[in-house]
Order: sequence, then C-alpha cells, then structure tokens
Amino acid sequence: MLEVLAKLHLLTGAREPFEKATNLLRCFSAELARNFFPLATLLNNFETLVNARQVIIVGNRSDAEVIDLINVLRDFSLPAKVVNVLEDTENLPFDHPAKGKTQSDGKPTAYLCTGPTCSLPANNVAAFAALLKETTAHGAA
Repeated sequence: MLEVLAKLHLLTGAREPFEKATNLLRCFSAELARNFFPLATLLNNFETLVNARQVIIVGNRSDAEVIDLINVLRDFSLPAKVVNVLEDTENLPFDHPAKGKTQSDGKPTAYLCTGPTCSLPANNVAAFAALLKETTAHGAA
C-alpha cells in the first residue's frame, strides 16, 4: 500500500497520497525495532516515497520515439523509479518536478528527476542512455 501511495503522489503531485503514506509509516515505525525482517518491503517503499528517481518523458505515449526512450530504461537498474509519460505538464501542481517541462527541439524529451531537481533534457536514445549511465552507479546492465 505504501508503494502505491508513494507512486500516486509522485505521478500526480497530489498531497493526499503523501500524507496517507506518511501516516502508514508512523503506524509501523515502532514495529521496525522489534520485527525488522517482515517490514523490509516497507523500508524499500519508504525509499520510493522519499528518494524515487522520476523519469519524466514529455511526449505522446504511442509515439515511436517515446517508446524508444522508455525501452532504454531496460538496460539500467533504477529500483525506486517512477516513469511518467506526459503530453502536457502545465496542469501539474506547482511543486511537481515535471511542471513546465517541455519537448526539446519538438521531439519527445526525457528528464531524470530526484525530488524537485531534474537533469538537463535528453531528446534522443543516445543522450538519454548517456544521462542514465552518468547518474547510475552501475551503468548499463
């Protein structure tokens, strides 16, 4: 449930899922000291909530260039990633990292964001792969 709420918050920018997720964490946090192993998934999902790598792709999901950008992700390990493909970023809340992001040179464009900070745009497969390689510890799988 925590991961679902975390991803819902990250995808939409809505505050309510974030608040529900933090309430869930409060409910189980005391249990961590006594019963660590069954709550390992909770800890992994906490990482998604607070430190997810958001892949923002501005473009039409059915566009071949967008699909190519998505396929690049298969070669990289990003365990706490959230992929968000958007045609328009103007209707997002003001504090969403994708707010105001646009296509570069009229082509589908990818941004890699952690928290409110995003990378420079990458609008082709080679540039996006280079960005992922640069920002991941392991590079290509």
